[in-house]
Amino acid sequence: EEIAGSLGSKVKIVKLNVDENPQTAQKYGIMSIPTLMIFKNGTMASRQVGAAPKQKLEQWITSAV
Repeated sequence: EEIAGSLGSKVKIVKLNVDENPQTAQKYGIMSIPTLMIFKNGTMASRQVGAAPKQKLEQWITSAV
């Protein structure tokens, strides 16, 4: 949520509850939480599994977009 505010309109950040959406978790092979994915033009461009510090996440997102 903090990152969504700092990156402004560059990205859209959404959350998905995998317990309520098991078919989506299965589709993308989510085996561990948190799993973060970046999509470009409807296809997955990058994926990160596990927690990371805010600064590292911001760098990961900005390098992928």
